Amino acid sequence: MICKLCQKNRKLCKSHVIPEFLYKAIYDDKHRANEITIEPFKKKFIQKGYYEELLCKECEEKISRLEKYCKENFFDNIPQNIKTREYEADNLDYNKFILFHLSILWRASISSRKEFKNVRLDKGPHEELIRKLLENQISPSYEDYSFFGKLLVHQGKVIQDLIYEPINTKYKAHHVYVFTFGGAQWYYLVSSHSKKEFSKILFKEDGKLILRVEELLENTFFKDSILKYQKSKSAKR
Repeated sequence: MICKLCQKNRKLCKSHVIPEFLYKAIYDDKHRANEITIEPFKKKFIQKGYYEELLCKECEEKISRLEKYCKENFFDNIPQNIKTREYEADNLDYNKFILFHLSILWRASISSRKEFKNVRLDKGPHEELIRKLLENQISPSYEDYSFFGKLLVHQGKVIQDLIYEPINTKYKAHHVYVFTFGGAQWYYLVSSHSKKEFSKILFKEDGKLILRVEELLENTFFKDSILKYQKSKSAKR
């Protein structure tokens, strides 16, 4: 079968779309996690993060090295409790950190799973452009592919056990894909337009990441999901 990354005919691995280590916080003592969908409303257990046959072994290892770096140098260091309005991480490897995030965006786009139906980069040039960056391990300028994030908390505690179905939205001229994992909400800007208006909060080549801290109950996407959940329950009565 054809590997989605190197595009060579090779045996494929079971590749996760969102890395399995990010599900660790949401598993119970039986290694189960609750999956809830709003439209239609449904609840079930899952015992492993979403995966499918996407990459060959060589490409899987290439992505795994990015995941290992980000786990050990960022996600494992996020504090359990935070009282400040911002959380700052310094000295991140720009190349590895931005390619890690692009790899998740790209994997969601090429995935055939319904959970990632809102992420579709194949309608323009970006899916192929990002594929080439990942294949060759070349980082783009932050002005080409940018992202910023918010750390989600409830009563000062970082919400590590929350993974949301990605959302596709638009802000002015920018397509924005919103992912929620690892205690944060990530905003990936996909467009060729200037991103100067976001400059202060974007992750840049200096390796500094500044995450605004937001109360979960004040988060727009979370509040919208709660409303949909409440409506779905009312409709079932």
